Amino acid sequence: MFISEQTLNNLKKKITNGLSNSERIILHEKNSQNIQLMCIVFKEKNRYPPIADKEKGSITFVVLEGKLKINTYNVTDHKIIESKIICQKEIYKIPRYMYRETISISESHSIFLEIIEGPYNPENRILMN
Repeated sequence: MFISEQTLNNLKKKITNGLSNSERIILHEKNSQNIQLMCIVFKEKNRYPPIADKEKGSITFVVLEGKLKINTYNVTDHKIIESKIICQKEIYKIPRYMYRETISISESHSIFLEIIEGPYNPENRILMN
């Protein structure tokens, strides 16, 4: 699979034209038990609310364009652990079993890779209240 700059520009156009707040390209094989790999484009100020996975392994963010803020929270008491700003060409890795909140803090958009070790199982996904 090849993802061109034109493909990424087309995703940026979709969020710029207000069609959505985020777009993604799934790079992993369907139902992969080993890795979940996605290229995601976020509109400015877009936010994924805190989620965690009751799974082993880690999640890695690689910022290609823009800037993200990742807030991590303790699963048991919901207290913030860290608030980390990840800039273009930076990489941030955290355990899957902690809440993570992803926010685009760029002036326009952010493009990042999200790499999750292990399977995606919706039954093991937890949302922070």
